[in-house]
Amino acid sequence: MQGQTAHPPLTDLGREQAAKVAGTLAAKGVTRIVSSPVVRARQTSQIIADRLGQSVEIEPLLTEQGLEESIQSVLGRIQTFLEKTDHAGDGTIVAVSHGDTIGL
Repeated sequence: MQGQTAHPPLTDLGREQAAKVAGTLAAKGVTRIVSSPVVRARQTSQIIADRLGQSVEIEPLLTEQGLEESIQSVLGRIQTFLEKTDHAGDGTIVAVSHGDTIGL
């Protein structure tokens, strides 16, 4: 429900986890970082981008829509994102989203 609720910032633990992920991704050849526009996702993606010396692209398709969004709707939204994101020659793309979206 992160896309539809108040936008709390990352906690200290969240910032630590994002920094750890950034360290892991540093050796993976990341060429693009794409993020949901929701605050916590943006903060996470910015920590990763800062570590990798990259910028963040905001993508509304990565935003959870709340309880009214069906599983089929989530899958359709992510399929649209994947089709829109040309993977040929792009290297490794990091997509920062939300728990339910990532889980599906």
